[in-house]
Amino acid sequence: VIIELFDARAPISSINDDLEKRIVNKKRLIVLSKIDLADPDKTLYWEKELEKRYEIVLSLDLTKSSSEKEIAKAVKILGKEKQDKEIAKGMRPQPIRAMIIGIPNVGKSSLINRLASRKAAGVQNKPGYTRGEQWIKVDKDFLLLDTPGVLPMNYEDKEKATKLALIGAIREDILPNYDLCVYLLNYFKNR
Repeated sequence: VIIELFDARAPISSINDDLEKRIVNKKRLIVLSKIDLADPDKTLYWEKELEKRYEIVLSLDLTKSSSEKEIAKAVKILGKEKQDKEIAKGMRPQPIRAMIIGIPNVGKSSLINRLASRKAAGVQNKPGYTRGEQWIKVDKDFLLLDTPGVLPMNYEDKEKATKLALIGAIREDILPNYDLCVYLLNYFKNR
């Protein structure tokens, strides 16, 4: 199962097109994170739009304790088919393995710590903190693979890169602050 986190403030910009092509045949759970920082009406709109493309979409505040229950339930639904096949073959069902992916600074490590009920992954409010992959046991039926945030090597769509920089997914030294300020001031002026 793939658990992919999108930032609710910029869900479409959070989609990594390179990864989309590689994981098209996998069971996927989309989590809109940081909903406490996003407009609730827009979050609801994007949740409905994303449900047209993905199997399960959840909008969650990852700081709330109910979030891990909803995610664990969704992962078990997505992994049930594989476990049923193992049972049908006379095997003992293996734990569901879930990979957590998403852009940097979207809340992957916070989610892992909440699911594991312990500090299993380091957390910082800056992109690029997680450097390597690691398996984390949530319970006897559920394993998580923590991965670093992945961004494309370059963005042809400058607006998408600017939005990601404004929400903290791209390091501050990559895009000039002047360009970000001009974009943001124009955004506010138009709205």
